[in-house]
Parts: sequence; structure tokens; C-alpha cells
Amino acid sequence: PPPPPGMLTNTATGVAPGKATNPSLGALSQMQKRLRNRITKVPKANTESKAKLDDKTQRWVEIQCRTRKTTQDAFLALVAEKRAQIERVVTKLQLALPSTMEEAEAAILALDGCCQWFCGGTKELKATLPAWSKLEPTLEVLVEFVQVMQDMQGTLDEVASWPGDFDARIGAVKLRYSTKRRCWGSVLSKDGAHWKDLGLQYERSILGHAWEYLNTLISTFVGLLQEDFASMQRTGFRILRAQQLKRLLRDGLHMYTDLAELCPKRASALGDPVLELLGTYLDMTLTIFNEYACKQDRVYVCGHFDDVLRNLDSVKNIFRGFPNAAAAGMQSFRRRDERLQAAVAQHGRLTDQLHGTCRCLLEHIVGASEATLTALTHQKQDNAEDLVRWLMYACKFVNKVLECLGPDTVANDTRVQELLASLQHLEVALPSLEPQHQSPAKTRSLPGDVGESSL
Repeated sequence: PPPPPGMLTNTATGVAPGKATNPSLGALSQMQKRLRNRITKVPKANTESKAKLDDKTQRWVEIQCRTRKTTQDAFLALVAEKRAQIERVVTKLQLALPSTMEEAEAAILALDGCCQWFCGGTKELKATLPAWSKLEPTLEVLVEFVQVMQDMQGTLDEVASWPGDFDARIGAVKLRYSTKRRCWGSVLSKDGAHWKDLGLQYERSILGHAWEYLNTLISTFVGLLQEDFASMQRTGFRILRAQQLKRLLRDGLHMYTDLAELCPKRASALGDPVLELLGTYLDMTLTIFNEYACKQDRVYVCGHFDDVLRNLDSVKNIFRGFPNAAAAGMQSFRRRDERLQAAVAQHGRLTDQLHGTCRCLLEHIVGASEATLTALTHQKQDNAEDLVRWLMYACKFVNKVLECLGPDTVANDTRVQELLASLQHLEVALPSLEPQHQSPAKTRSLPGDVGESSL
């Protein structure tokens, strides 16, 4: 039978195979060109794309591809997508700032790590998006708002628990205070004013609760110290432990000072706790003095009581920082300690402790003066300067204490009168140091030791 049409002959021309005409050869040549172009089109496009990247960008892309374990095309597509997202968020923030916590959190999350999508980091980001430089201060406030609010809410909702060991608990409470103080301090010192300026909405009372939380941490810290001090009084004095507690009590007072300076308008709530801490510190000072410091030389004793003067200055500064504490001008300077003096007057035990500290120091000076005066009778004039320095320090110490007690106390309190009389009595002995034919005055005891109220 004859072959099917088109298999052995050209259907268009009827020409047998092997005798193809020139038009058929031309069509084949065109097909070859078309196929060659299809093969070479993609590589040419890739080559051109790679040529657009400079050496620095190319190295950055290669490093990112190796780190992320992806291809160059996939990474460049991701970069383009992230940059477009960043641009959309920045444009949106230019039009309107977020007003709620959720909106601020979403904006910050979208911009988190945005510099990583630019080869030149922040510099290239600012060059690509000129609006970024103007928005940067606002973005910093938004980041602070989100981080601080999240931390405050989480901290206030949790139930604090401390380790069982005393030293571990003390360290944990102190560390917690310093950590939260560092995180919240800027906001509490401004009372959230920069948040209000941006129109950020939040529960206003949370700042007050945060400040109270810091106050509670200090109270917990001081309470642990007071418990340990009471335990030491029951079990017996230990000098190393006592000195450690004294340093920690001083740290507690510094924490109160820091908290008062952080938010002065709330500082008035610290008055009673601060005075209670001061009383505990005075008890510790006298305990260490009676058990150990009284046996040391003048320099050591003065250093021991200098710590009391420094803490008195800290307490004065706390009370002076209370709002509306006094009038303005010179009248304010003269009356700057009225709030402290009124508070001390209401704490009878603290008044007794201040008097007792002065009396303890003066009795020690009297004992030291007695030995000095005895030596002076044997022509040892070198000891006269030491006695004068003792008296100068006593005047300084008593004067600082009287600043806390107030002028009314000086005029009406017999114990204060006894302190002043003791200083005058010691000063009277000084003229007898020069003449060689006069016997020194005897100062074995302070006025009022018998039958009168003790300091």
C-alpha cells in the first residue's frame, strides 16, 4: 500500500525526503536561533543583575547568604520586601504616631533590627529614608515606652520571692532595686511627661505604683538588716558582722536618698522610714563604739562618728527636698531644716538616740582629756594640741546634732544644756594648760551624772 501522506513526502510541496527545498532549511536555521536565544536569555539577565552590585554590597550579600543558608536571589528579594515594609511604617509614623500600647508595640516590632537590611547600616538607612533622622528621637521614646511599660506591668503583677539565706536575700533585694531603678528611673524622674507630650495613652497610676514598689524594696532591705541586728543583740556581739550591718544600713539610707531625689513630689512619704533607719544606725554606731571603737585612738573614733555626721547630712537633704518645705529667699535658707526638726520632735526615741550619741562621744573625750591634762602637769606640752582637737571635734559633732533638733530644743531641753555646759567645762580647762603652777581642772564626769536625766 502507498505510504501515509506527510511521512515520506513534503505535504506542502510533495517533494520526497532528502530533497528538501531551501525554504525548509531556512526555517530550521530560524528555529536554531530561537532555541539558542531561549537558552542564553536567563544567564544574561543574571549577569546584568550581579553587575549592578558594587564590591562592598556583593561581599555583604554573600556573607548574609552563607549565614542565612539561602540563595542570592532569595536574599535580595527578602531585602527588597523588608525595605518596603520599613518605608511603609516610617511613612505611617510621619502621618500619625501610635497612641496605644498595642500600636506602639506593633510599630517597634516592625522596625526592630531594621538596620540589618542595609549594607551600610544606620548610615545607609538614613540616606535611603531621609525622614528617619527626624523620627529617630520619637522612636527612642516609643521604644522606652514599650519596654518600660512591659517591665512595670510584669514586675507589679508578679509575687516577689527571696532566697532563704540572709546574705542571699540581702543581695537579691539590693540587685532588684538597682535593676528596676536603672530601668524605670528616667520615666519616674520626668513623671512620664515625655510620654504625655507624644500623646501616648497609659494608666497614669502605674508610675505611682512603680515608685511604691521601689520604696517597698528598700523597706524590705532595711527590715532584714534590723532583724539581723536584733538577732546579734540576743546572741552576742561580733565586730565583723556589726561592721557589715553598719555598711548595709548606710547603703539603705543612700537608697532612700536616691529614691527621694528620683521623684521629689513623692519624697514626703519617706520621712518616717528614713528617721527609723537613722535610729537603727545610731544604735549600731553606739554598739560598735562601746564594744570596740572606744579602745582605739582619736583618729579612729573621729572617723567612726564622722559616719554619723554624713548620714545626718543625707537625712537633712532628704527632708530639704520635700515640696513646699519652706518659703523662698533667705527665709528659706534659715528655715530649711524645719520639716526635719518637727519630724524629729515627734520621734521621742530618735531624740534620745541623738542625745545619747553626743553624750557617749563627750564622755569618751572627758576620759581622754583627763589623761591629757595629767600629762600636761608633767610638762608634756605636746599633748595640748591633741586635747584641743578633741574639743574642736566635739563642738562640730554637737553642732550638727543640734541642727537636727532645732533652736527650741537648745533653749528648753535640759539635756542639750548639759551638753553645752560639758563643752564649756572642758574649754575652761584649756587656760590651765599654759601656766605651770596651776593644777588642771578635774573632769571625771559630765554635769548631771548624778540625780539628773541622762542623755
